[in-house]
Amino acid sequence: MADNGRTDTDKIAAQPVPHGFAVAGVAVRSGSQARFPAQLHDIKGHANLRSAES
Repeated sequence: MADNGRTDTDKIAAQPVPHGFAVAGVAVRSGSQARFPAQLHDIKGHANLRSAES
């Protein structure tokens, strides 16, 4: 079984939403797929995309 970090995410994400917070799931490459700081670039790219969409 792969560790994709999605265990109980629906329950965790549901907690801040009623208080006015938005929640987004972001997929990043693992350390075996890409060297650091590629993971930071993944997160920044997702944040920029969400910002442009809003």
